[in-house]
Amino acid sequence: MKKIIAAVLFLFLLSCTEQIDFQIDDRSQYKPISEIQFKEIKLEGEIAHRESEISGLAWYRDYLILLPQFPFKFGDGLSGSLFYIPKSKIIYHLQSKSQTPLKPARLKLFADGLEQFNRWGSGYEGIIFNDNDVYIIFESYRNSNAFVVKGEIDFANNSVTLEAATLQEIEIPTKLPNLTAETITLFEDKILVINEVNGINLIENPKANLFSSELSSRSEISLPNIEYRVTDATEIEKDSTFWVINYLWTGEINYIKPQNDALFDKYGIGKSHQNSQTVERLVKLKISNNEIQFADQPPIYIQLNSNRGSRNWEGLVKLDEIGFLVATDMFPRTILGFIPYSE
Repeated sequence: MKKIIAAVLFLFLLSCTEQIDFQIDDRSQYKPISEIQFKEIKLEGEIAHRESEISGLAWYRDYLILLPQFPFKFGDGLSGSLFYIPKSKIIYHLQSKSQTPLKPARLKLFADGLEQFNRWGSGYEGIIFNDNDVYIIFESYRNSNAFVVKGEIDFANNSVTLEAATLQEIEIPTKLPNLTAETITLFEDKILVINEVNGINLIENPKANLFSSELSSRSEISLPNIEYRVTDATEIEKDSTFWVINYLWTGEINYIKPQNDALFDKYGIGKSHQNSQTVERLVKLKISNNEIQFADQPPIYIQLNSNRGSRNWEGLVKLDEIGFLVATDMFPRTILGFIPYSE
């Protein structure tokens, strides 16, 4: 039944692309700048299936953690699954130019008291670690809000346990279905959560949430108007900078009503983006004076796939100083990619 409902929703949204009532500005006027082609890292096993819907990436020590949107699809009824790949295997795979797929191993996930997020109509959307503490964002389609919960990883026993008593709800002002919060990262031992939609046509003065490490208190921090969706973030560096995925699928234009943003004016636009309404890019941000600002660096545009539709990038981490790892959900399929990085 879940797959039937999801398919019906996808077909409905797909039909929306046939008529886009909200018009965005012509992009051909902006200076074209270079783009990056990602290198795909082939996966095998259950996480490689389209239905795994990877919704977040994070580092736990030297292990890449892959978060499926519905971890209990990969469970035994009592537990779900997260997946992981050692960093050493990823680096060897890239340096050796290996064509052999990587098969992630499993971590058991226990989430007693959080069953409402284990079925369609909600979902696990973002993950971050602070030592052995883990924090996960849930999305609720029913009330268009997000939730954050704390847990603990016991890597020696191959398990992650979430603590339902720590659950906190995040009110999302835009109240758009399936567009709540997916981005979570760590800032000075506080948990930073950024809402998915922050464009100026929907919210004049966007804010992000900062939670204490126990999720027992929270504050807000100012955020610039970032057009399109924000779906994941890297860890925050010592200089308070970090990168986010900034993505637009044309089927969402009527909902999020994007303006062509100031980054087009300041830096230009990726060559393949000039004649497309899709956006696939990484944007660098900086925290300064208790607010999040755009860093003074051009976005990294991912070369668009002209014939196969847009790629819904929902996972992002930095891979040391050599680049980024990115991952898609089920659209158009499961992809783990590497984007080389240079200043």
